[in-house]
Amino acid sequence: GAMAVVYGALGLVVILTALFALCAAALVNMAAILSFFYALNLGKVVRVEPLVACNPLLTILWSVLFFRGLEQLTVRDIVCALIIITGTVLVVTAK
Repeated sequence: GAMAVVYGALGLVVILTALFALCAAALVNMAAILSFFYALNLGKVVRVEPLVACNPLLTILWSVLFFRGLEQLTVRDIVCALIIITGTVLVVTAK
């Protein structure tokens, strides 16, 4: 009886937390897509798309900030991030 209520309440908290995270992620993704199309209206695809390709860098940054104790940044991650940055800079600054 009482254990079922505790698990039930805990389950409800988990479900509500997951639902909130899902809605927040959907709003952020919608804002990103709208920003992308707005940037395409303002600039050339050749300049906008490489900046969008920097998504892995933002993922690394957010994972380091939010998952300090859970996620370890490896040398491979850093090397790949530097390659992405270099490629983006080369494409965006090319004449």
